[in-house]
Amino acid sequence: MAQGEPDGLDEGQGARRGLGARTVFNRARKSKLWMSNPAAEAHPRSMDPIRVPETLAEEEVPIVLAHVEEPWKRDFVAMAVYTGMRKGELLGLEKASVDLSRGTISVARSYGR
Repeated sequence: MAQGEPDGLDEGQGARRGLGARTVFNRARKSKLWMSNPAAEAHPRSMDPIRVPETLAEEEVPIVLAHVEEPWKRDFVAMAVYTGMRKGELLGLEKASVDLSRGTISVARSYGR
């Protein structure tokens, strides 16, 4: 197929036009350059608004902490609630990461799975 024909794509043309993978593969299939469209089953990204996380109300925090029996776990939960740190960030903390005089915590690493 000659360059510039409506159904043909020259090298990089899809990227220049900002075409999605599904469109590019459909055009390649119609032009007999590709036998099937591997992107046909792909679901388009959701355009729904991002869900806002629900947080605990100030008066709910002591109730939650009261239900955590072991003191070290209670400290862990309190630290997560009051700082917003993730589990891996809390597990990665070292004593040197906490500056009590400044009231700061430096997150230098995180433990993953």
